[in-house]
Amino acid sequence: MGQAAVSNATACTATEILPFAIVYFKELTIGEMIGVAVCCGLTLLIVAMFIENVIFLLKNLTCKRTLNLSVYQIGIHPIFASLALLAVVVPRSSLLCDLVGSVYLSLCINVFLRLIVTYHGGSERMLARMSQDKIPLRSPPLACCCCCCPTITITRRNFNRIRVMVVQVTFVRPVVMFIAAALWTDGRYTKGGFSGAGAASYINVISSVSTLTAMYGLILVYRASRKHLANFHLMPKFINLQLVLMFSSLQQLIFTTLQKYNLPSCRGHLSTPALGNAMNHMILIGEMFLLAILARCYYRRREGEPITIAEIGSDGDNDRNKLKQNGNSPELTAIDGVYRKLDTEEPVVHTIAQ
Repeated sequence: MGQAAVSNATACTATEILPFAIVYFKELTIGEMIGVAVCCGLTLLIVAMFIENVIFLLKNLTCKRTLNLSVYQIGIHPIFASLALLAVVVPRSSLLCDLVGSVYLSLCINVFLRLIVTYHGGSERMLARMSQDKIPLRSPPLACCCCCCPTITITRRNFNRIRVMVVQVTFVRPVVMFIAAALWTDGRYTKGGFSGAGAASYINVISSVSTLTAMYGLILVYRASRKHLANFHLMPKFINLQLVLMFSSLQQLIFTTLQKYNLPSCRGHLSTPALGNAMNHMILIGEMFLLAILARCYYRRREGEPITIAEIGSDGDNDRNKLKQNGNSPELTAIDGVYRKLDTEEPVVHTIAQ
């Protein structure tokens, strides 16, 4: 009898097949049912906060482009919470939910870069504003330990290179996740798998490298812009995005590692992966609720005044004087051309109405 119990425990722990929803709910305890109900309530609150934030921005934000990009950013919390709730109540949908959330997160990384450019008033104004700024390439998450990395100037060519680093994630990750979903239907892909011979290893490596490269480029632009856009509260907004990325990726890795040690212990028809999957997504819903509150505080605040032509012009005069002293006529001609172009454009307004 003891051997049968051990055999049963080993079998239930070893299986990686997630149960059907009807089997899953029959095995839940009263406490776990209360946890699912709490997750449902938190998800509804997150969606309600999102709708209320969108209504506020529609009524008060005067720049349509900033409005659209801000809605994309604050939409990350209800999207992740809703997908996590679906993964809790329908365990077998967890892989597809995680794939959809991963694709939306990759889009939000690119959207945040566009939001920074919009806060500047466009790429032309941003380049004019930061024409003499230096960016150290020794930055996390890829080059924080590389002492040989140089410092670059914000030029159009360098900015385009950084933009490519960020934009590539919106193409690479969706393609990789589509391949993962196709392999999953054929039984060749397991979520969180890192075996050397499996397809999951290659998919996870490509996705991770693409994401880290995009975050590296985004951090470079963020560090160069935060002193110019202090009134736009870039830091809490950027931290919010980083925390979503960390919670959705690192937390999954932790639970995958715990499953190798049969934690949490299987019970009845609920295997260790099934229980770990439910716990991971329940915790994720709680984290999204806290981050949604943080986003509500800073995306609803009065935005900073836009960078005006006069401000760029004053900085431009200083830049021109420096270049004249150095005798650098090509750069002086380029900057003069930028300012002449900006003189004919209307400034982008980000202020929130009273």
